[in-house]
Amino acid sequence: MSDRIRKQLQEITLGIEDDVVDLPHDICAAAIEENRYALVGKPLNPRKQNLREMLSALPRLWGVADEVAGRVIEHHRVQFLFPSEESLLSVLRRGPWSFNEWMVSLQRWFPNHVDDGLEYMTFWIQVCGIPPQYLTQRVVTRIGHVLGQFIETDFSVEGSHNVDYVRIHIL
Repeated sequence: MSDRIRKQLQEITLGIEDDVVDLPHDICAAAIEENRYALVGKPLNPRKQNLREMLSALPRLWGVADEVAGRVIEHHRVQFLFPSEESLLSVLRRGPWSFNEWMVSLQRWFPNHVDDGLEYMTFWIQVCGIPPQYLTQRVVTRIGHVLGQFIETDFSVEGSHNVDYVRIHIL
């Protein structure tokens, strides 16, 4: 009996040979709209980072546990759904994030999301020792491009009175 069941389980196709299901455009557009404020995350050490635990721990760490819903998605990733763009951007701005003493790569989700972006992480770095005569937005931006893919800086000539370092956000 068990051999027969094992053989049947090995031959199961689970719909691989079934026809593709075509969905109407309005249903697809509504689904995209419901998921528009979402982050996709990938643990950098899957053996030490349980996805189910990550789903509850990260929103608590972000301070939005009551607002954010999470789910495990394909390719050993997670998706977090936010109620607003402001809360999503707040989490991204305060990153990078870690879980269980290992980094988690987070990226904003877009329709037809490509997993390649989860191979990289953004960091805010501090750059010290720029001589005062060279302390300009253009020099800071150039340093950011040399160190990685430049995203932004919070340095501005008008608002800087005491500059021990400048912060640069890079990929």
